[in-house]
Amino acid sequence: MNPHPHMFSIPTKHANKLIAWYLVIILLLTLLPLNGNDSKLNHIYIVEIRLDYLAHLALYLPIGFLVRAYLQHRSIASLKLFVLSTIASLVFASGMEYVQFFTTWWSFNINDLIANNMGVLLGYLLLIVI
Repeated sequence: MNPHPHMFSIPTKHANKLIAWYLVIILLLTLLPLNGNDSKLNHIYIVEIRLDYLAHLALYLPIGFLVRAYLQHRSIASLKLFVLSTIASLVFASGMEYVQFFTTWWSFNINDLIANNMGVLLGYLLLIVI
């Protein structure tokens, strides 16, 4: 039973599968050489914002839902659950950008790091509002 019926809820067996697939997709997009510095994606702007920054933001929006869904069925107090899942999500989003520092086909970009974390925070904001 969900102790917070107004909050978004996913059954545990589905949450585990969703987060596993999400992590695999993030790792593949982060580690495979798909988008180099000369990519067309880096030269498309929407309202003076590069499209790849918006892609980073969108890619990390769901992590708040997934981490919370993964942790919600454990006996963790609501505030502690929120803080723990937020920190875990921000560390993951930051870590995925820092991993690119050690690859030859990607480059670390502080704007990508900001976009990743903004996506996490915006996802949590949506989670609270929904």
